[in-house]
Amino acid sequence: MLRRRDLLVSVALVALIGMLAVVSFSDDSADGSDFSITSGQLDLAAALEGAVSGDVFILDRDSTLSGDATIISGVVVDDGGYSFIVPAEVTLLIKGEFISTGDLTVESRGSIVVSSGGLLSMDNDKDTNEAVVAGSLEINKGGTFNLGLNQESIFECLGRGVLRVDGVMVVGSSAWNSTVNIMKGTVTGELQISSGSVFKIFDSLDIGNPPEFLTDVNNDAEITGIITIDRDAGAYVLVYGQSSFDLSNIKYPAVWTKFTITGKEYATEYKDDTGKRTLVFPVTTSLKDVHVTEWKDAAGIAVNKDSNLQIGSTDVYGSAEKTVYRIVFTEDKSIRWVVGSIELGSSGVVDDAAYGTMRIISVTPASGYTGVPDIFKDGEPFKRGDTLTVTGDATFTTSNHYLEPSKSKVPGLAIVAVIALILLGILVATLIIKNKKAEAK
Repeated sequence: MLRRRDLLVSVALVALIGMLAVVSFSDDSADGSDFSITSGQLDLAAALEGAVSGDVFILDRDSTLSGDATIISGVVVDDGGYSFIVPAEVTLLIKGEFISTGDLTVESRGSIVVSSGGLLSMDNDKDTNEAVVAGSLEINKGGTFNLGLNQESIFECLGRGVLRVDGVMVVGSSAWNSTVNIMKGTVTGELQISSGSVFKIFDSLDIGNPPEFLTDVNNDAEITGIITIDRDAGAYVLVYGQSSFDLSNIKYPAVWTKFTITGKEYATEYKDDTGKRTLVFPVTTSLKDVHVTEWKDAAGIAVNKDSNLQIGSTDVYGSAEKTVYRIVFTEDKSIRWVVGSIELGSSGVVDDAAYGTMRIISVTPASGYTGVPDIFKDGEPFKRGDTLTVTGDATFTTSNHYLEPSKSKVPGLAIVAVIALILLGILVATLIIKNKKAEAK
Protein backbone atom coordinates (compact mmCIF):
# COMPACT_ATOMS: atom_id res chain seq x y z
CA MET A 1 0.00 0.00 0.00
CA LEU A 2 1.28 3.46 -0.90
CA ARG A 3 2.56 5.06 2.21
CA ARG A 4 0.42 8.01 3.30
CA ARG A 5 3.55 10.09 4.03
CA ASP A 6 4.92 9.59 0.50
CA LEU A 7 1.61 10.61 -1.04
CA LEU A 8 1.34 13.71 1.14
CA VAL A 9 4.90 14.73 0.31
CA SER A 10 4.24 14.33 -3.42
CA VAL A 11 1.03 16.34 -3.27
CA ALA A 12 2.76 19.06 -1.22
CA LEU A 13 5.56 19.30 -3.78
CA VAL A 14 3.04 19.60 -6.61
CA ALA A 15 1.24 22.38 -4.74
CA LEU A 16 4.51 24.19 -4.01
CA ILE A 17 5.63 24.13 -7.63
CA GLY A 18 2.15 25.22 -8.67
CA MET A 19 2.49 28.24 -6.41
CA LEU A 20 5.88 28.98 -7.98
CA ALA A 21 4.28 28.92 -11.43
CA VAL A 22 1.57 31.34 -10.34
CA VAL A 23 4.13 33.71 -8.78
CA SER A 24 6.28 33.53 -11.89
CA PHE A 25 3.39 34.64 -14.07
CA SER A 26 2.16 37.33 -11.70
CA ASP A 27 2.12 40.94 -12.94
CA ASP A 28 2.94 43.78 -10.57
CA SER A 29 0.85 46.16 -12.68
CA ALA A 30 -2.32 44.91 -10.95
CA ASP A 31 -2.76 44.46 -7.23
CA GLY A 32 -5.78 42.17 -7.54
CA SER A 33 -7.68 44.08 -4.86
CA ASP A 34 -11.43 43.51 -4.53
CA PHE A 35 -13.39 46.71 -4.27
CA SER A 36 -16.15 46.49 -1.69
CA ILE A 37 -19.17 48.77 -1.51
CA THR A 38 -18.84 51.36 1.23
CA SER A 39 -21.97 51.94 3.25
CA GLY A 40 -24.09 54.56 1.52
CA GLN A 41 -21.63 54.88 -1.35
CA LEU A 42 -21.64 53.77 -4.97
CA ASP A 43 -18.64 51.57 -5.83
CA LEU A 44 -17.72 53.26 -9.11
CA ALA A 45 -14.31 51.56 -9.22
CA ALA A 46 -15.96 48.12 -9.39
CA ALA A 47 -18.54 49.30 -11.93
CA LEU A 48 -15.87 50.70 -14.24
CA GLU A 49 -14.04 47.36 -14.36
CA GLY A 50 -16.64 45.98 -16.75
CA ALA A 51 -17.33 49.20 -18.68
CA VAL A 52 -17.21 49.28 -22.48
CA SER A 53 -17.06 52.18 -24.93
CA GLY A 54 -20.42 53.90 -25.10
CA ASP A 55 -21.32 53.37 -21.45
CA VAL A 56 -22.54 56.43 -19.50
CA PHE A 57 -22.49 56.46 -15.69
CA ILE A 58 -24.57 59.18 -13.99
CA LEU A 59 -24.11 59.10 -10.22
CA ASP A 60 -27.20 59.44 -8.04
CA ARG A 61 -25.54 59.97 -4.65
CA ASP A 62 -22.36 61.24 -2.97
CA SER A 63 -19.51 58.87 -3.84
CA THR A 64 -16.01 57.98 -2.70
CA LEU A 65 -13.77 56.07 -5.09
CA SER A 66 -12.95 52.79 -3.35
CA GLY A 67 -9.77 51.99 -5.29
CA ASP A 68 -7.76 52.81 -8.40
CA ALA A 69 -10.05 53.13 -11.39
CA THR A 70 -9.86 53.88 -15.11
CA ILE A 71 -12.49 55.57 -17.24
CA ILE A 72 -11.67 53.97 -20.58
CA SER A 73 -11.94 55.72 -23.93
CA GLY A 74 -15.56 56.17 -24.99
CA VAL A 75 -16.94 55.95 -21.44
CA VAL A 76 -18.53 58.97 -19.72
CA VAL A 77 -18.89 59.44 -15.96
CA ASP A 78 -21.06 62.31 -14.67
CA ASP A 79 -21.13 63.01 -10.92
CA GLY A 80 -24.69 64.29 -11.30
CA GLY A 81 -23.93 67.33 -9.15
CA TYR A 82 -23.11 65.17 -6.13
CA SER A 83 -19.93 65.09 -4.05
CA PHE A 84 -17.17 62.92 -5.48
CA ILE A 85 -14.00 62.07 -3.51
CA VAL A 86 -10.72 60.54 -4.65
CA PRO A 87 -9.12 59.47 -1.35
CA ALA A 88 -5.45 59.12 -0.39
CA GLU A 89 -3.38 56.52 -2.27
CA VAL A 90 -6.07 56.21 -4.96
CA THR A 91 -5.75 57.25 -8.62
CA LEU A 92 -8.51 57.98 -11.12
CA LEU A 93 -7.19 57.63 -14.67
CA ILE A 94 -9.32 59.37 -17.29
CA LYS A 95 -9.05 58.12 -20.86
CA GLY A 96 -12.71 58.85 -21.58
CA GLU A 97 -14.67 61.72 -20.01
CA PHE A 98 -15.41 62.78 -16.45
CA ILE A 99 -17.96 65.55 -15.85
CA SER A 100 -18.05 67.25 -12.46
CA THR A 101 -20.77 69.71 -11.51
CA GLY A 102 -20.74 69.04 -7.76
CA ASP A 103 -18.02 69.11 -5.11
CA LEU A 104 -14.89 67.35 -6.35
CA THR A 105 -12.20 66.48 -3.78
CA VAL A 106 -8.82 64.85 -4.33
CA GLU A 107 -7.33 64.13 -0.94
CA SER A 108 -3.63 64.36 -0.08
CA ARG A 109 -1.69 61.60 -1.88
CA GLY A 110 -4.70 60.96 -4.10
CA SER A 111 -4.55 61.80 -7.81
CA ILE A 112 -6.46 62.34 -11.01
CA VAL A 113 -4.60 61.72 -14.26
CA VAL A 114 -6.11 62.79 -17.59
CA SER A 115 -4.50 60.64 -20.25
CA SER A 116 -4.15 61.35 -23.99
CA GLY A 117 -7.64 61.63 -25.46
CA GLY A 118 -9.19 62.07 -22.02
CA LEU A 119 -11.38 65.00 -20.94
CA LEU A 120 -12.03 66.39 -17.47
CA SER A 121 -14.84 68.98 -17.36
CA MET A 122 -15.55 70.98 -14.19
CA ASP A 123 -18.59 73.23 -14.14
CA ASN A 124 -19.39 73.68 -10.48
CA ASP A 125 -21.32 76.72 -9.29
CA LYS A 126 -18.60 78.49 -7.28
CA ASP A 127 -21.22 79.97 -4.91
CA THR A 128 -22.29 76.49 -3.78
CA ASN A 129 -19.65 73.98 -4.96
CA GLU A 130 -15.92 73.78 -5.51
CA ALA A 131 -13.16 71.52 -6.76
CA VAL A 132 -10.32 71.02 -4.27
CA VAL A 133 -7.13 69.08 -5.00
CA ALA A 134 -4.86 68.40 -2.02
CA GLY A 135 -3.11 65.62 -3.95
CA SER A 136 -2.25 65.95 -7.62
CA LEU A 137 -4.00 66.65 -10.91
CA GLU A 138 -2.03 65.72 -14.03
CA ILE A 139 -3.11 66.57 -17.56
CA ASN A 140 -0.96 64.43 -19.84
CA LYS A 141 -0.08 65.37 -23.41
CA GLY A 142 -3.20 64.94 -25.51
CA GLY A 143 -5.48 65.29 -22.47
CA THR A 144 -7.79 68.26 -21.76
CA PHE A 145 -9.07 69.95 -18.61
CA ASN A 146 -11.92 72.45 -19.05
CA LEU A 147 -12.94 74.61 -16.08
CA GLY A 148 -16.02 76.80 -16.04
CA LEU A 149 -17.05 76.77 -19.70
CA ASN A 150 -20.77 76.72 -18.80
CA GLN A 151 -20.87 78.68 -15.53
CA GLU A 152 -18.54 80.46 -13.12
CA SER A 153 -16.51 77.80 -11.36
CA ILE A 154 -13.68 77.55 -8.86
CA PHE A 155 -10.71 75.17 -8.69
CA GLU A 156 -8.23 75.13 -5.82
CA CYS A 157 -4.98 73.17 -5.59
CA LEU A 158 -3.49 74.43 -2.34
CA GLY A 159 -1.54 72.98 0.59
CA ARG A 160 0.62 70.21 -0.84
CA GLY A 161 -1.49 69.95 -3.96
CA VAL A 162 0.26 70.00 -7.34
CA LEU A 163 -1.10 70.81 -10.80
CA ARG A 164 0.76 69.54 -13.89
CA VAL A 165 -0.39 70.51 -17.37
CA ASP A 166 1.36 68.79 -20.25
CA GLY A 167 -1.83 68.79 -22.32
CA VAL A 168 -4.42 71.60 -22.50
CA MET A 169 -6.11 73.48 -19.65
CA VAL A 170 -8.87 76.00 -20.45
CA VAL A 171 -10.09 78.37 -17.72
CA GLY A 172 -13.40 80.19 -18.23
CA SER A 173 -15.04 81.29 -21.46
CA SER A 174 -16.29 84.47 -23.06
CA ALA A 175 -19.54 84.06 -21.12
CA TRP A 176 -18.19 82.88 -17.77
CA ASN A 177 -15.34 83.95 -15.52
CA SER A 178 -13.75 81.32 -13.31
CA THR A 179 -11.12 81.19 -10.56
CA VAL A 180 -8.02 79.03 -10.14
CA ASN A 181 -5.91 79.15 -6.96
CA ILE A 182 -2.83 76.92 -6.89
CA MET A 183 0.15 76.48 -4.59
CA LYS A 184 2.52 74.76 -7.02
CA GLY A 185 2.13 74.05 -10.70
CA THR A 186 3.94 73.14 -13.89
CA VAL A 187 2.81 73.96 -17.41
CA THR A 188 4.63 72.32 -20.28
CA GLY A 189 1.62 72.23 -22.60
CA GLU A 190 -1.05 74.89 -23.18
CA LEU A 191 -2.84 77.08 -20.63
CA GLN A 192 -5.73 79.28 -21.81
CA ILE A 193 -7.15 81.81 -19.34
CA SER A 194 -10.20 83.85 -20.33
CA SER A 195 -9.98 87.63 -19.99
CA GLY A 196 -12.24 87.77 -16.93
CA SER A 197 -10.92 84.71 -15.12
CA VAL A 198 -8.32 84.59 -12.33
CA PHE A 199 -5.33 82.21 -12.27
CA LYS A 200 -3.44 82.87 -9.05
CA ILE A 201 -0.10 81.44 -7.87
CA PHE A 202 0.62 81.24 -4.12
CA ASP A 203 4.05 79.61 -4.31
CA SER A 204 5.50 78.74 -7.71
CA LEU A 205 4.67 78.05 -11.32
CA ASP A 206 7.20 76.42 -13.65
CA ILE A 207 6.66 77.02 -17.34
CA GLY A 208 8.42 74.54 -19.62
CA ASN A 209 10.79 71.69 -18.81
CA PRO A 210 14.45 72.10 -17.85
CA PRO A 211 16.33 71.80 -21.19
CA GLU A 212 18.32 68.65 -21.95
CA PHE A 213 20.73 70.48 -24.23
CA LEU A 214 22.11 73.97 -23.98
CA THR A 215 21.89 74.15 -27.77
CA ASP A 216 18.10 73.67 -27.63
CA VAL A 217 16.45 76.04 -25.16
CA ASN A 218 13.23 76.77 -27.06
CA ASN A 219 10.23 76.58 -24.72
CA ASP A 220 7.08 75.30 -26.45
CA ALA A 221 4.70 75.89 -23.54
CA GLU A 222 1.89 78.28 -24.49
CA ILE A 223 0.29 80.67 -22.00
CA THR A 224 -2.71 82.70 -23.17
CA GLY A 225 -4.12 85.20 -20.69
CA ILE A 226 -3.06 86.69 -17.37
CA ILE A 227 -1.44 85.07 -14.34
CA THR A 228 -1.57 86.67 -10.88
CA ILE A 229 1.53 86.28 -8.69
CA ASP A 230 0.54 86.60 -5.04
CA ARG A 231 2.79 89.26 -3.51
CA ASP A 232 2.01 88.51 0.14
CA ALA A 233 2.95 84.83 -0.21
CA GLY A 234 6.15 85.67 -2.10
CA ALA A 235 5.15 83.62 -5.13
CA TYR A 236 7.19 83.46 -8.34
CA VAL A 237 7.13 82.13 -11.91
CA LEU A 238 10.10 80.26 -13.37
CA VAL A 239 10.25 80.08 -17.16
CA TYR A 240 12.79 77.76 -18.77
CA GLY A 241 14.52 78.65 -22.03
CA GLN A 242 13.32 81.12 -24.60
CA SER A 243 9.57 81.51 -24.27
CA SER A 244 6.70 83.62 -25.56
CA PHE A 245 5.76 84.24 -21.89
CA ASP A 246 6.65 87.77 -20.79
CA LEU A 247 5.48 90.66 -18.59
CA SER A 248 2.26 90.96 -20.60
CA ASN A 249 1.16 87.62 -19.09
CA ILE A 250 1.47 88.94 -15.52
CA LYS A 251 -1.35 90.96 -13.95
CA TYR A 252 0.63 93.42 -11.82
CA PRO A 253 4.03 95.09 -12.39
CA ALA A 254 6.77 92.51 -11.97
CA VAL A 255 10.56 92.27 -11.77
CA TRP A 256 12.71 89.50 -13.16
CA THR A 257 16.09 87.80 -13.12
CA LYS A 258 17.59 86.10 -16.16
CA PHE A 259 19.87 83.07 -15.87
CA THR A 260 22.32 82.81 -18.77
CA ILE A 261 24.72 79.91 -19.34
CA THR A 262 27.67 80.59 -21.67
CA GLY A 263 25.62 83.13 -23.56
CA LYS A 264 22.43 81.01 -23.81
CA GLU A 265 19.22 82.27 -22.17
CA TYR A 266 18.50 79.35 -19.85
CA ALA A 267 15.74 80.59 -17.51
CA THR A 268 13.90 83.67 -16.25
CA GLU A 269 12.24 84.21 -12.87
CA TYR A 270 9.44 86.72 -12.20
CA LYS A 271 7.87 88.04 -9.01
CA ASP A 272 5.53 90.89 -8.14
CA ASP A 273 7.62 94.07 -7.80
CA THR A 274 6.47 94.55 -4.19
CA GLY A 275 6.77 90.89 -3.20
CA LYS A 276 9.79 89.29 -1.54
CA ARG A 277 11.34 86.10 -2.87
CA THR A 278 14.98 85.06 -2.95
CA LEU A 279 16.46 83.61 -6.13
CA VAL A 280 15.55 80.00 -6.83
CA PHE A 281 18.33 78.54 -8.95
CA PRO A 282 16.89 76.63 -11.91
CA VAL A 283 17.46 72.89 -12.32
CA THR A 284 20.50 72.15 -14.50
CA THR A 285 20.98 68.44 -13.77
CA SER A 286 18.88 67.56 -16.82
CA LEU A 287 21.56 68.99 -19.15
CA LYS A 288 23.30 66.18 -21.01
CA ASP A 289 25.87 68.17 -22.94
CA VAL A 290 27.28 70.48 -20.23
CA HIS A 291 27.31 70.97 -16.47
CA VAL A 292 27.35 74.29 -14.66
CA THR A 293 30.51 74.88 -12.66
CA GLU A 294 29.69 78.29 -11.15
CA TRP A 295 27.08 81.06 -11.01
CA LYS A 296 28.05 84.76 -10.85
CA ASP A 297 26.03 87.95 -10.50
CA ALA A 298 26.28 90.97 -12.81
CA ALA A 299 29.32 92.21 -10.86
CA GLY A 300 31.16 88.92 -11.40
CA ILE A 301 30.80 87.77 -7.78
CA ALA A 302 30.09 84.07 -7.21
CA VAL A 303 26.55 83.45 -5.94
CA ASN A 304 24.51 80.47 -4.73
CA LYS A 305 21.25 79.75 -2.93
CA ASP A 306 22.74 80.99 0.35
CA SER A 307 23.49 84.44 -1.10
CA ASN A 308 19.88 85.49 -0.35
CA LEU A 309 19.58 87.60 -3.48
CA GLN A 310 16.11 88.77 -4.32
CA ILE A 311 14.52 88.04 -7.70
CA GLY A 312 14.98 91.23 -9.71
CA SER A 313 18.16 92.36 -7.94
CA THR A 314 20.61 91.07 -10.57
CA ASP A 315 20.96 88.85 -13.59
CA VAL A 316 22.95 85.66 -13.10
CA TYR A 317 25.55 84.10 -15.38
CA GLY A 318 26.72 80.49 -15.40
CA SER A 319 30.03 78.98 -16.44
CA ALA A 320 29.84 75.47 -17.89
CA GLU A 321 32.02 72.60 -19.04
CA LYS A 322 31.19 69.73 -21.36
CA THR A 323 29.84 66.70 -19.51
CA VAL A 324 32.22 63.74 -19.47
CA TYR A 325 30.93 60.20 -19.92
CA ARG A 326 32.33 56.71 -19.34
CA ILE A 327 32.82 54.09 -22.08
CA VAL A 328 33.43 50.51 -20.90
CA PHE A 329 34.95 47.77 -23.08
CA THR A 330 34.29 44.32 -21.57
CA GLU A 331 36.97 41.66 -21.54
CA ASP A 332 37.49 39.31 -24.50
CA LYS A 333 40.86 37.53 -24.62
CA SER A 334 40.53 36.87 -28.35
CA ILE A 335 40.72 40.54 -29.37
CA ARG A 336 42.27 43.90 -28.66
CA TRP A 337 39.95 46.90 -28.36
CA VAL A 338 41.08 49.92 -30.39
CA VAL A 339 39.74 53.44 -29.75
CA GLY A 340 40.93 55.85 -32.39
CA SER A 341 44.61 55.00 -32.72
CA ILE A 342 44.98 53.73 -29.15
CA GLU A 343 44.97 50.00 -28.39
CA LEU A 344 43.38 49.30 -25.01
CA GLY A 345 43.93 45.56 -24.77
CA SER A 346 41.38 42.81 -24.08
CA SER A 347 39.36 45.24 -21.92
CA GLY A 348 39.45 48.86 -20.92
CA VAL A 349 37.68 52.02 -19.83
CA VAL A 350 37.60 55.50 -21.34
CA ASP A 351 36.34 57.80 -18.58
CA ASP A 352 37.05 61.19 -20.14
CA ALA A 353 34.76 61.08 -23.20
CA ALA A 354 33.26 64.57 -23.44
CA TYR A 355 29.76 64.98 -24.80
CA GLY A 356 29.67 65.41 -28.57
CA THR A 357 33.18 64.09 -29.18
CA MET A 358 33.66 61.29 -31.71
CA ARG A 359 35.64 58.07 -31.27
CA ILE A 360 36.34 55.36 -33.87
CA ILE A 361 35.74 51.96 -32.25
CA SER A 362 37.34 48.82 -33.66
CA VAL A 363 38.92 45.48 -32.70
CA THR A 364 41.92 43.46 -33.92
CA PRO A 365 42.74 39.78 -33.29
CA ALA A 366 44.84 39.06 -30.23
CA SER A 367 48.09 37.15 -30.62
CA GLY A 368 47.37 33.53 -31.51
CA TYR A 369 43.81 34.24 -32.71
CA THR A 370 42.42 34.67 -36.22
CA GLY A 371 39.30 36.58 -37.09
CA VAL A 372 37.31 38.87 -34.82
CA PRO A 373 33.85 38.57 -33.21
CA ASP A 374 30.91 40.90 -33.73
CA ILE A 375 30.76 43.84 -31.35
CA PHE A 376 27.79 45.46 -29.64
CA LYS A 377 27.08 48.81 -28.00
CA ASP A 378 24.65 48.54 -25.12
CA GLY A 379 23.36 45.28 -26.57
CA GLU A 380 22.84 46.64 -30.09
CA PRO A 381 25.05 45.68 -33.10
CA PHE A 382 27.88 48.12 -33.78
CA LYS A 383 29.92 47.93 -36.97
CA ARG A 384 33.67 47.65 -36.43
CA GLY A 385 35.44 50.82 -37.50
CA ASP A 386 32.34 53.01 -37.15
CA THR A 387 32.44 56.31 -35.29
CA LEU A 388 30.79 56.66 -31.90
CA THR A 389 29.41 60.10 -31.11
CA VAL A 390 29.42 60.42 -27.33
CA THR A 391 25.98 61.24 -25.92
CA GLY A 392 26.11 59.25 -22.68
CA ASP A 393 27.68 56.31 -20.89
CA ALA A 394 28.17 53.22 -23.09
CA THR A 395 29.22 49.58 -22.73
CA PHE A 396 30.79 47.55 -25.55
CA THR A 397 30.71 43.75 -25.65
CA THR A 398 31.51 41.05 -28.21
CA SER A 399 29.57 38.06 -29.56
CA ASN A 400 31.89 35.85 -27.52
CA HIS A 401 30.55 37.36 -24.32
CA TYR A 402 27.33 38.92 -25.54
CA LEU A 403 24.74 39.77 -22.92
CA GLU A 404 21.32 40.60 -24.31
CA PRO A 405 19.46 43.61 -22.91
CA SER A 406 17.88 42.59 -19.63
CA LYS A 407 14.73 40.56 -20.06
CA SER A 408 12.22 39.24 -17.59
CA LYS A 409 13.10 35.94 -15.95
CA VAL A 410 9.43 35.08 -15.64
CA PRO A 411 9.13 32.97 -18.87
CA GLY A 412 12.16 30.88 -17.85
CA LEU A 413 10.82 30.33 -14.35
CA ALA A 414 7.42 29.43 -15.75
CA ILE A 415 8.90 26.81 -18.11
CA VAL A 416 10.89 25.27 -15.25
CA ALA A 417 7.76 25.20 -13.09
CA VAL A 418 5.65 23.56 -15.80
CA ILE A 419 8.30 20.88 -16.46
CA ALA A 420 8.57 20.21 -12.72
CA LEU A 421 4.79 19.88 -12.48
CA ILE A 422 4.71 17.37 -15.32
CA LEU A 423 7.54 15.28 -13.83
CA LEU A 424 5.96 15.27 -10.38
CA GLY A 425 2.59 14.36 -11.88
CA ILE A 426 4.18 11.39 -13.63
CA LEU A 427 5.88 10.38 -10.37
CA VAL A 428 2.64 10.48 -8.40
CA ALA A 429 0.78 8.56 -11.11
CA THR A 430 3.51 5.91 -11.16
CA LEU A 431 3.36 5.46 -7.39
CA ILE A 432 -0.42 5.09 -7.50
CA ILE A 433 -0.24 2.47 -10.27
CA LYS A 434 2.42 0.54 -8.35
CA ASN A 435 0.25 0.70 -5.25
CA LYS A 436 -2.79 -0.68 -7.11
CA LYS A 437 -0.71 -3.52 -8.56
CA ALA A 438 0.59 -4.36 -5.09
CA GLU A 439 -2.95 -4.46 -3.70
CA ALA A 440 -4.11 -6.71 -6.55
CA LYS A 441 -1.55 -9.42 -5.64
